[in-house]
Amino acid sequence: MREIRLTDVAKHFYLSPNYLSILIKKETGLTFSELLIQKRIALAKKMLAQTSLPIQDIMEQVGYKDYSCFIKLFKKHTGSTPYAYRKATGLL
Repeated sequence: MREIRLTDVAKHFYLSPNYLSILIKKETGLTFSELLIQKRIALAKKMLAQTSLPIQDIMEQVGYKDYSCFIKLFKKHTGSTPYAYRKATGLL
């Protein structure tokens, strides 16, 4: 739900942000931002499929504040809107 910054994560693991960024890219092939988006969208998909929480609540719980930004990212990464995704899972 809160903002996660590379500098904060690096500090937690006693690493420099630059080094952590290099490690993440090497291990995952993604940048820190891309990895964070991927994890948040995966959690949103799980919540959409397993709960009846409103999309707005799910969006906030996975760390997004802007509804249109969330919808755009979700559609970019899944090919459907959160509503269509939930409908396809049979919860609607």
